[in-house]
Amino acid sequence: MEITSNKMVESGAKTLLQCYVARLPPTQTVEWRKVHSNGTQTVLTRGAMLLTAAQRRFSVEKSKFLDEDVYSLAIIMTRYSDAGDYRCAITGMDATTMDLTLRVKDGRASEEEALNETICEKESTKITCPFGGVQILDVRYGREANTRSLCRGHNSGYNCTFDSIVPRKLNNIRSACKNKTSCRVRATFRDMGTDPCPDVQKYATVTYACGGIGKADDPIITDITENSLIEVGKEVHLECLTTGLDANTTVEWKKVMGSREMPLSRGARRITSNIRLGVVEETFRDVKVFILMIMNTQLEDAGTYMCATTNSDNPSSKTVTLTIGDKKNRIADVPQTVVMTVSQPQVIDIGGNLVLECLVSGLSGRATVEWQKKVGVAFSLLSRGSRLLVEDQRMSILTNIISGQRSFTLEIIGILATDDGVYICATTHAVPVRQDIQVTVRLDPVTPANLIESKSLLTPVITEITDDRSAEVGMDIVLECFVVELSESTTIEWSKVDGRNVDILTRGLMRKTRDRRISVQQDFFRKEKIFVLRIMDVQENDAGTYRCQTTNSQPVQEELKLTVSGGVSVTEDPEISDITRDTSVKEGDQVVLKCSVSGLKSSTVQWRKDSSSGALLTDDEENIINERRYSIEKQVSRQQMVFILIIEDARIKDAGVYVCVTTNRDSVQESLQLDVEGSGSNDFPEIVQISPRQELSVGDNLLVRCYVSGLVDSSVEWLKVESGNRVTVLTRDARVITKDQRVGVRQQRDNRDDVFTLTLTTVKAADTGRYRCETTNANPMNSDVVVTVGGSSNENPSIVEITPKQDVNVGDNVEFECYVDGLITSTVEWQKLGPSNRETVLTRGDKRIINDRRYGITTEKFNEEDVFVLSITGVRAADEATYQCITTNVDFVKDTVELVVQGGSSNAVITKVTDSPTVSLGADLVLECFVKDLVGANTVKWSRVNGRIVTVLTEDDKKVINDVRISIIKEKFRTEDIFVLEINGVNSNDAGTYRCETTASPSESMELTVTIRDSGNGSPGTVICEAETAVIRCRSETITLSDIKFGREPDSKTICQSKTSDQPCTFDSVPSGVLQNFKNLCDGKSSCSITASNSNMGGDPCSGTKKYAKVVFACSGGGGNAPQITDITPDQSVRVGDSAVFECSLLGLGDSAVEWQLVKRRATVLTRDNRVITSDPRVSIRQSADGATDLFTLTIRPVEETDVGTYRCATTDVVPVEKDTQLSISDGRDPKIVEITLDQTVNAGDEVLLECYVVDLSGSTTVEWGIVDSRDRFKVLTRDTDVVVSDTNLKVERKVQSGEDVFTLIISNIRSVDAADYQCQTTNSNPDKEKVIVTVKGGSSDARIVNITPDRTLSAGRSAVFECTVENVGSSAVEWQKVDGRRVTVLTTDDERVISDRRYSAIIEADGAQDIYILQITSVKDSDVGTFRCEIQSRTPVSRELELKISGDNDPKVVEVTGAQDLDIGAKLVLECFTTGLDTDTVEWVLMGSGNSQESVLTRGTRKLSSNTRLSIDMEFFSPEEIFILTITNVRTTDAGLYQCRTTNSNPSSMDVSVKIGGVGGSLIVSISSDTAVRSGRTLLLECTVSELPRRTEVEWQKIDGRRTVVLTRDTQRITDDDRVGIEIDQVGSNDVYVLTVAEVVNSDEGSYRCATTNDPPDTKDVSVTISGAAKDPVIVEITVDQSVAIGNEFQLECFVVDLGSPTTVEWQKVNSGNDIITLTRDDRKLVSNSRLSISRENYQGEELFLLSIRNAASDDAGTYRCETTNSNPASEDVEVTIDGGNDVAFLSL
Repeated sequence: MEITSNKMVESGAKTLLQCYVARLPPTQTVEWRKVHSNGTQTVLTRGAMLLTAAQRRFSVEKSKFLDEDVYSLAIIMTRYSDAGDYRCAITGMDATTMDLTLRVKDGRASEEEALNETICEKESTKITCPFGGVQILDVRYGREANTRSLCRGHNSGYNCTFDSIVPRKLNNIRSACKNKTSCRVRATFRDMGTDPCPDVQKYATVTYACGGIGKADDPIITDITENSLIEVGKEVHLECLTTGLDANTTVEWKKVMGSREMPLSRGARRITSNIRLGVVEETFRDVKVFILMIMNTQLEDAGTYMCATTNSDNPSSKTVTLTIGDKKNRIADVPQTVVMTVSQPQVIDIGGNLVLECLVSGLSGRATVEWQKKVGVAFSLLSRGSRLLVEDQRMSILTNIISGQRSFTLEIIGILATDDGVYICATTHAVPVRQDIQVTVRLDPVTPANLIESKSLLTPVITEITDDRSAEVGMDIVLECFVVELSESTTIEWSKVDGRNVDILTRGLMRKTRDRRISVQQDFFRKEKIFVLRIMDVQENDAGTYRCQTTNSQPVQEELKLTVSGGVSVTEDPEISDITRDTSVKEGDQVVLKCSVSGLKSSTVQWRKDSSSGALLTDDEENIINERRYSIEKQVSRQQMVFILIIEDARIKDAGVYVCVTTNRDSVQESLQLDVEGSGSNDFPEIVQISPRQELSVGDNLLVRCYVSGLVDSSVEWLKVESGNRVTVLTRDARVITKDQRVGVRQQRDNRDDVFTLTLTTVKAADTGRYRCETTNANPMNSDVVVTVGGSSNENPSIVEITPKQDVNVGDNVEFECYVDGLITSTVEWQKLGPSNRETVLTRGDKRIINDRRYGITTEKFNEEDVFVLSITGVRAADEATYQCITTNVDFVKDTVELVVQGGSSNAVITKVTDSPTVSLGADLVLECFVKDLVGANTVKWSRVNGRIVTVLTEDDKKVINDVRISIIKEKFRTEDIFVLEINGVNSNDAGTYRCETTASPSESMELTVTIRDSGNGSPGTVICEAETAVIRCRSETITLSDIKFGREPDSKTICQSKTSDQPCTFDSVPSGVLQNFKNLCDGKSSCSITASNSNMGGDPCSGTKKYAKVVFACSGGGGNAPQITDITPDQSVRVGDSAVFECSLLGLGDSAVEWQLVKRRATVLTRDNRVITSDPRVSIRQSADGATDLFTLTIRPVEETDVGTYRCATTDVVPVEKDTQLSISDGRDPKIVEITLDQTVNAGDEVLLECYVVDLSGSTTVEWGIVDSRDRFKVLTRDTDVVVSDTNLKVERKVQSGEDVFTLIISNIRSVDAADYQCQTTNSNPDKEKVIVTVKGGSSDARIVNITPDRTLSAGRSAVFECTVENVGSSAVEWQKVDGRRVTVLTTDDERVISDRRYSAIIEADGAQDIYILQITSVKDSDVGTFRCEIQSRTPVSRELELKISGDNDPKVVEVTGAQDLDIGAKLVLECFTTGLDTDTVEWVLMGSGNSQESVLTRGTRKLSSNTRLSIDMEFFSPEEIFILTITNVRTTDAGLYQCRTTNSNPSSMDVSVKIGGVGGSLIVSISSDTAVRSGRTLLLECTVSELPRRTEVEWQKIDGRRTVVLTRDTQRITDDDRVGIEIDQVGSNDVYVLTVAEVVNSDEGSYRCATTNDPPDTKDVSVTISGAAKDPVIVEITVDQSVAIGNEFQLECFVVDLGSPTTVEWQKVNSGNDIITLTRDDRKLVSNSRLSISRENYQGEELFLLSIRNAASDDAGTYRCETTNSNPASEDVEVTIDGGNDVAFLSL
């Protein structure tokens, strides 16, 4: 045996203890134990099993090392309580043990524990730690004085600076050594980052410590900007460099104000309201830089700024002091003794080197020296101290001490003409000492000065490139190239070099290769730009040389080698499996060309014209050709990708050869011929008259006419003539071409002329222009009409009142009311404001917009005001937000209300499920469910829904139902979890409703419907659409094929629908040879695959028509065996009120249905398959499958005396198979406990079995095990076979023995606290109970409180945290109580809050064998003062107490307000008021009066009292302060004045702030289009009118898409890749109108569009767009095919209808001979008295299904049945029903 030596680890680190054992006997194993100070031992592990409940922090692993077994005990997040002795012991051999001691220390390694390693220049050494990991503390580089004997060389006698290396290189070394026991460090200039003295033999000293794994990962602030002095009005950047940040930790910038710290930013987010502050986050490898930017600095910005990490354990922080100097009154802090001497003025030739020296004496404190250059009237800062502050590789700064003076030497190599000027050496005091040096650059006489451009003379330098890399196939790799001095015209190329062949991969940030696995991005770190090449899914052919090269005329380059190993690279061999046939269309038709490709990996597919090297039309999903009529779609299936080229409005020039070609090296291609037929007419039409000039007002309707004579074959178009004579086609003949739904056209005949009338409703200013009527013949005629639009509506609504802030609990209902006056044509929207005030439209007018049925809207009238009431039922935590009521007119008004939700947590959201599919019999079914925000223990389950019966199929990634065909896969897609349900070989029973549902509370669910498609007649069979494959199978027997037909039957539009499904075609059996081939493939097998293609079916019966195959087969050689009932529930006797459950198992069911019947004097059908037939709500049915067996479970709950009888399971075959079982009522005997285990006395650590024997259990009655306490209270431990408490030591088992039910409670590793009275009891209304007493000997003592938080004194408003550490708590509860004399108030029990005060909460944490019960109180107040007690609710309660006191002045105070404000008109005013000590009091914002005017109270608390709609109030809590934020948008001169923030108590505290409003401006956006609705497929047109813009301000159109804002256009430039988007600027008077167009809108274009200026703050206006479809007549899309029904059977007729608007409905009619029609049903009502007939209506995937059912078919039921709509232009479809054996039997209709 061998064991790890004694260890010391840091708190929070990971500990690994290992025990090596050789030749271990097979009957023994190894234990890890913890040895306590009193000599007792706790067994932690046995073998590879963890025995202690001990902690999820502990784990054990068994492995092999040579011939030894290694038992590794791991402890994560090591705590102080883990310190002590650990023993490795062999069971049964107590003499064979070994011990070690674990010590736990705090924080990082101390300097005393640090080790040093010296490395001579150009050498490397291996740093090793015998245990733990290497923790690099510091690396210094250079040479110290008096070290001649160290790293000797010819120049080792010279000294040099010896200082810490640059942070970036230090972090690189730290990263290389992190969490490793050894690492190698090299002492080279490249590794150290800088060369302090090129001609001196140098060395590096590495300071490190061992055992730092864990804490070495703590975030560290490695560097911060030096103290800075800056003038008022300048911009300053404060930098903070950090390492070790994780996903839960970031950095905060704070301003230190005495004892208070004001947060300014968190991460990259500004959290202060000061808009002059900003923060930027940059990343360089593992270093993150957080830059705090202060614009337009003010005197109040001076002070101390802190950069601190946000981790609670061992945070890191650094500070910097910022001094603001006022030119008029500087701080005189310059000592009189400062003396400065500088170099003489310099004259230097261009290209030479410049050295400027500044000698300073008398510097003190943190003062240093800056080099500056005068640029015009401004100054450019070059250096500060020893730091260079400009990105100029030619410059360097050297510091030294010469004769007691500090020397600051500025060197510039390669002087340029632009270096000419005045250089200044200045101290950093508030009143600096400074001297100037004039530098004159002498130009080369050959080179004219005007030809010298400094930028072009700068040579880019590649400073570093990734070392040679090795990768395995399938990995992702990153290659980095560091470069400085890149000019604007120069960038970086990454290329792959293969001999002379150079393949350019990227240029700048553009990918030049077609390989989509390759991408490039650019990072920055100070002076360096980093070009990062990323290669995903590396393959073997990626190996080779990669070059990083500049693109200037004298390029520089660096190369690296990539080696790829491991696995076999997958070669790409795509295949074009299908392409559209040669096609001929007419001019104006739509063309759809498809190319199906399999085997694609990194390459893609292109469409080209004429040849494989011809004009490129599309590349992957990108439209290359600049022609809007062309578009590309990409559809992906499991086996292949389909690239669909669509050409709208085909023209003669579109004719030609189209080539589909892959982009891999050995590309494959297929082509097709497209012919376009023209009209070929020679008519000569003439425009004889057109409407005169039209002058309209905004909102009017336009009507213009065009009279044309001589039309023969050509058409007439209305066009809009845009700027530059560009035209937009509006209409063609009587067809609207534009997507603008306001446009209409009508074609009429007037004598000999054709009249084309163009209408445009609700005109806008942008509709101004010329409208042209033009013919389309070879020599077109045209004529224009000028339309002018001016004026606007005058609607000015106002929001009178809105519901105040609402506080509700999860699950409550809430309503918001918005009172609006002055509405005329506009309406009101309710919106939900998300992050960055992103708006989600919930309702508009009286319509719900959001697809969440929990939201509702009602409208009411109150006096002259309109009231819009938004309601939310079942409130969730995610509903907490600000809700906005906003009018929809151009000059909208809005107001907000805040909703606060208490309790609950963020809920998982189902974003999408598979569309309801239709699949063929025997095919595989795949259903997907996409879920977001799935956290914790929440998961998703798939269920089958049949009325009230819900059958759970899967939960999370586990299958629940016992059906071998069903499987579940859980995948991840971006931020969503996908739960994929697969059913292999579906049968008819798999049809129905499927539900995807979250397990969170409240849960969320979505449903879909699965339809199984069958051939519809005779033998079992299936329909296979052309180009598809289906699996046919027999469930228990083998297949016998009888026939296959191929083609298309008449009147079969609904089968395999397509555009050609209504064309005639033959439908005959395939040739005998083809059928024999399939018989050879399928006969005698249980399943086989058949593909319906021309080649497989033996020919093409009708080209150009969508065909299908119908496969007819039988099971077991022709019809199959009859189904067999293999099992049925035996006779049973239950009590009244209990449940009766009957199960029937069948084999070989085939197409038969199964019924449960109650047989008394006659048989009553209760259920059929998975449908309940009876109206008795107590009856339910569940159908499931287990392999080839179907199980039908009938449940009756609760049983009544009338339920006694025979229950029959029967098939519906002509000769049914059936079995019976009996149900009787029992005598009512209660269950009885006949025996229980005797009292037990056991040793601690033993396993205890308690048995309880019960008879006469029936129905839902079961048995519970529990504990009875001293007050005779019963605590349930188990119920039936479930453990209902969170105790891993408990298990329960149930078995039947000699007619008795035996419930066994198993307690493993029993402890002394488990000693108790255990009770077994039944769960019926009159329960039977028996006890057994368990006594535990040995082990630890009873439960006790080890520690409690000491007494606390806190300020009001702070948070209180009390901890109570408990040992041996067992099953006892722990309470926190508030004690007030004899009055005791229970606050919490375990981790549940009992008191209603939501400020209280409780959590439980485990610490070794101890449990810590934590009570938290937020925002403590005076009423919380008193005694708090922690009490264990054991047999003898144990308790300890602490006191809470409140200190300080309890009166509320205003401690700070925003400084004085001076704003321009139209700006945004934000005033903040910081308060403390608020309890029942609150705060008011008041506008103080002046002269005779009185003060005006604007807000009180978070309630707005002013009617000013531009004003809003918000409150934030930043312990211990509450901040009240007053915001006024678009300020006016009337908003100027003195604002006061004051408390509302009797002794109010207040502070004032002065606000001045001056300047010019106001809103830049004058108007925007009103909310609009556009029909799908038309053009969206939005206008934004803008007044004169400030310089450098642009206008953007944006789309608000969820949390994202997508920029569509900027000024005249389209930003989005969507080429349907267009932008134009028209001028109306002095205003510019930005016209956004979106062609061919689709549903995804619906939402909010924003017009925004780019100035700060921006001016914005939004418009809402909805997409709608045109109203249509109802259409019958599908009806049941003709039926042949056996007499006595049931048949059903289905009729699917779309576009069924109220009040139109559907009738089923019976058409008798002589066309005599009998109406059977209307809608879902029966109109005849036939009891065998029924009708139902349901919605199926947007279609209305009317299902007519006729049971017990009779001969007179034969005939024609018609489904017909009731509108004025009715649609109808017929179905023929034939009754077989109609004259043999007479039926009596009851």
